[in-house]
Amino acid sequence: MITSEQRTELKKQLGPRYTKGVLEILKKQKVISPSGESYTSSTVRNVLAGNQENETIENAIYDYVKQKKEKTARLTQKRKEFLKSNYDK
Repeated sequence: MITSEQRTELKKQLGPRYTKGVLEILKKQKVISPSGESYTSSTVRNVLAGNQENETIENAIYDYVKQKKEKTARLTQKRKEFLKSNYDK
């Protein structure tokens, strides 16, 4: 279960509208709920809020944070390269 400290940090890193990204990860991994349906946004929010325990969704949340960090790092690197190339002209 996600602790309150983890929840605070995850919310900072996830930002708004994070459920769509988490659900995409679950879909790519072909993860479905015990009822045979796809998980819902409210289930993802409940897991992050600590109202529901689900290790699979927790892992998808952490995977999504990792993806966001990697995307931000790539964008930062591109910006640095762009600024350096324009500065060298």
